[in-house]
Parts: sequence; structure tokens; C-alpha cells
Amino acid sequence: MKVRSIGLFVGATILAAAGISTSAVAQTASKSTAKKMASGYCLAVRGNGELAPAHWGAIAQVVEKQGLPTAMSGGSSASVSLFLLESIAQNPLLAKGTIEQKGATASLLLKSLQAYLEVIASRPEWQEMAQLANYLKANGGQQMDFAVWLKTMLESNPQALIELVAKNQAKIVQSLKFATDLGILDTAVLSPLLTALAELNVSADPAAKTAAAERVKFFAGEIHSAVTLLGKFNAETDQNLFFRPGIINFKQLAVSFGRAGNFYAGREMDSKRIQALQDFSDACSSAAAGKTWDELRKAQPACDTQFKALIVDYRDSGLPIKAASRELDRVGATIASFPGTAVLTGDAYFLALNALAQYPLSLDPMFGKDFRVKSSDVEFGYWGPAKDLARIAKNLKTPFTEADGRKWNFSRDAKSQRFFPLGDESWAQVLSTSPAEPGLASMQEIVTPKANVMSVGGWSDLHPGAVLKASGCETVVYVTRRGGESLFGQGVAKRLLGFDDISWDRLATDAVRKPASKLRNNNGDASDLKSAWSQLYNLANPASSFNQALQVFDSVVCTDWDQFDATAEGALGAMITEAYRAPWISKTTLSAADRTVDPKLGFRPYAGCVAF
Repeated sequence: MKVRSIGLFVGATILAAAGISTSAVAQTASKSTAKKMASGYCLAVRGNGELAPAHWGAIAQVVEKQGLPTAMSGGSSASVSLFLLESIAQNPLLAKGTIEQKGATASLLLKSLQAYLEVIASRPEWQEMAQLANYLKANGGQQMDFAVWLKTMLESNPQALIELVAKNQAKIVQSLKFATDLGILDTAVLSPLLTALAELNVSADPAAKTAAAERVKFFAGEIHSAVTLLGKFNAETDQNLFFRPGIINFKQLAVSFGRAGNFYAGREMDSKRIQALQDFSDACSSAAAGKTWDELRKAQPACDTQFKALIVDYRDSGLPIKAASRELDRVGATIASFPGTAVLTGDAYFLALNALAQYPLSLDPMFGKDFRVKSSDVEFGYWGPAKDLARIAKNLKTPFTEADGRKWNFSRDAKSQRFFPLGDESWAQVLSTSPAEPGLASMQEIVTPKANVMSVGGWSDLHPGAVLKASGCETVVYVTRRGGESLFGQGVAKRLLGFDDISWDRLATDAVRKPASKLRNNNGDASDLKSAWSQLYNLANPASSFNQALQVFDSVVCTDWDQFDATAEGALGAMITEAYRAPWISKTTLSAADRTVDPKLGFRPYAGCVAF
């Protein structure tokens, strides 16, 4: 089956394949390191947007070697992966057994997420959405990208589009219902356009018709931007990225995640279904050791067939969930968790609130160009129990010594200084805000014990070492990819924090300039050790927040997921395989060659995975 971008797991989540070369020294040493740490560890996961399925492969190999973590942290798409891992930890199959047995079962279920995604993609409603788009496009007489055609029709011949939509209203309603139920389409983004279209169609007053036409043009352009910019983030040129509603409804998407969480937690499964799940585990757990899902089903096709039948049976059963759905659980109910998102506080919150109200009235594609806030009002928030957050806040402010004698001091760490406790909340709030990055959604207001704040997405901490260490973790494993901080995340930071000394050429994400920006980013800038940008992200600055976090991690699963194209056919399994095979490294496992610039890459092979 061909699998392409699937909104269920935060937009497009699929890729094409390749592997990263590793030294034999690093691979050998990583095995002994994993064995030594099997008694307990914490897990840090780097968010990666549309490449989220890579998490499943990387985390699967971690829990296969070490069992379940005792605590974990991550933002953006990583928050979804934390939620799914905690759901798996609640499954009745993991109620008994040794660390090794639980790790094997949890790893099998993590790998099976690929099958879950494929089941959703194979549903008739999903296929109908694609068919409907092609049908409307063909009947409109245009052979071009659907989003481009939509904008063209709205601008050139809105009356023809109205008639086409009216003619196919039943099909559209049916298709949109499925998309809306999943959360991959937010009807709020369509409402202003549909209202303007209706006014344009019925109004007899020339002035009202002209005003409606202007609104049609503006909202059509914003929808076009929301569609075409999905997964193609550009903080430099997308002026309304903080204000424009995205096509994804993250609140509803959180409910879809909850459905997946219910299944993996075994919530409300009757004895027959629990036994079927046990039979699957008994038949496939041992066979899955050391294999990805693709490799497992090639060796034992019945495992794939059996598990997908379980998914379909559970989803189609119609049984009511009497207990609270998984997304309504408190964060960290089973595994201590500290997901995060950036927030605007103080004056910035009120500025954002007012700007959100003014944006739809402005009809200005450049409305957000001059949106500015004080740097001190941009903070990095984390959810979790109040007692844990208080401990983290204290340890980030003052030096502390952990049980094994290692001393830590994050009091001058630029990222740690922005710590903001978001409180003890449900996963529903996390899943509806942390993955809702600028460009995917407008800013989201959330209530915290301290004050109302505006969430601007989980790009703020993609390497949460300091938070986990300050929470009391002694051993931390980090799932990440090689290379510097996300260029888009740095671009968002530049929009909010200023970074006046750093030009947009340094952070460019367009096709022409990105290769050079990426190379500079992966090497860092040794000539800049003082700028606000350098204090947070500079890989060549030993005191940067990025490098201080890398010093915390005892081992790093260093993937190369950033090489993948999320829209490439057949990429889902290949990406997961690459992450599942990615090496475990640490400062002590690197060879001399690993510590020098690779002439083919133009940077150190493990830049961004360990501090140099």
C-alpha cells in the first residue's frame, strides 16, 4: 500500500530512505553503554515536525535495550511521541514481567505504530478526500496543484467555484466530516472565506459586493498559504505565521491521538480483545527483536495481518469509553513527563491577544510583519506536577550535586533562565498546543497557575537535557538527529527575541540559500560567543544552551532523519528503519575521525549529537 502524508500524526509524517555511516568503535561501545544503564534512565526526545515517525524507530530500539524510561521530556511533535509511549506503558501486557520482557513488548507496540498509521490511510474516507480534490479540479478545467487551483478559482471566477461547490455539496460535506473528525481540517480556517463567498453571491449592493470580494481574495490567499506552507516553514517571509489559522485543528487532533492512545493503553478492551492482543504478542514479540515492522512482516506476514485486524476490530467496535479518554489523563500519570512549549507572558501576552483580534479585520497579508514583543516576555514553558516543576525551577537557578557526585550549574544557561512552569495539565492541552507550531496554527491561549499565556509552539526546547537533569534524572538518553538547531525554530526565535546581530541569510530555509545556512549552522560560529543567538544555539560556543544540554546526555541515539523528504513515496518504513538502526554515541565512543570535519559533509559527522 502506498502511504503518503497523513494528518493523524501532525500533518505529513512520511519519508524516503538512507542510512548514516558510523564507526565500528561507536557501534560496539554503544551496546555496552546500553547494558550498563538498564537499571533506569530518563528519555529526551527532539521534536522533528513532519518527520515524527522517526521517533518510533529510535525509541523502539531504546526500550528494546533498556526497558521503559522513568521520566521523559520533549516538545513539538516529540510531545506526541511521549504521549504514545506513555499509552503503551499502560497496556495490560506490560503489567507483569522483567524489565527485558516489558522492553520487548513495548518495543513491539512502538514498531506497530506504523501499522496503525497504515490502517488509517487505507480507510475509504481517506481515499475519497483525494478523489474529491481531483474531481473538483478536473471539473474546474484546471490541471494544477489543488491548492494553486483553489486560489486561482477564488480570485478569477468565484461564481464558478460557488456553483461547483453547490453541485457537489453532499460529497464535500461527507469528505470534510472525516477530515474534521480526525482533526486534519479545521473548519475555522474556512468559515471567513465561506461567509465572504456567500455575501458575494447574494449581495445586490455594489459597495457590499466589492467589500466581500476583497475578503474573498484575502481569506483565499491565507488558506492558500496555510495549505502550501504545510511542512514548508519559513519564519522570514511568512509574515502572518503567528496569526493565520492553520488547516489542522489541533484540539480535535488531540482527540484522534486520544483514540490511538486508548487502543495502545488497552483502555476499555474486553477480555476477548485483551487475549487477542496477548496472542499477537506471544506470536510476534520474540520474532520482532532486532527487526523493524517492515522486516517483521516480511519474515512473519501474519503479525501484520493479525495486528491490523485488532486495530480495525477495536476502532469499529463502537464500544463507549467509560473511563476518561487517554488525552484527558494528567501529563505523566504513568511516566513522569515534562513536555514543553514557548509562551508569551506579561505585556507580550496582551499584545498577542489584541493582534489576534485585529488580524482578520486587517485583510492585510503583511499584518504580522511588525509584530514585536520584549525578549524577556518570551519564556519556555513545561508541564508537569507542581512539586516537580518547583524542583526543576530551583535546580535551574542554583548549582546542585546529584547522587553520583556530578555537579551541575545551569544558572547562566540562556534557555534555563526562561523556564516557565505551565502546571499540572491534561495531555489534551499539551497535544493541542506544543505541536501547533507557528505556520501550522495561530497562537493559542492557555491558562496556567501563574497567569494566562499565549503558546507559540514547542520549538523552544528540542534538547531538554537541563530540565531532565534538574528534575532529578541521573542517566539521560537523547533521541535526536545530527546537525544544528532547527533553522525554522531559530527563525521563530529571531522574530520573537530579536537576534539583531544575526542576518536572515544565516537562518534561511528557502531552497536557494538553505544549503549554505545549514552548513554554517552545523559548524557553528567560533567568532561569535556573546550574541543572544550564540548563547542559545551556537554549536561552536561551549557555553551555548545547546552544548550545555549535550553535556548532560549519557548516550545519544544519533539519527539522520533530517535527510528525508516527508512526501516521498515509500519513505515511512525507510525513515523508521534508519532511526531504528541509528548508532548510540557519547563523547567516549567517538573515534578521531568522528571528531574531525568530514570533507563530504562539510561538518563533523556527529555535530549536534555530542559537544565538541
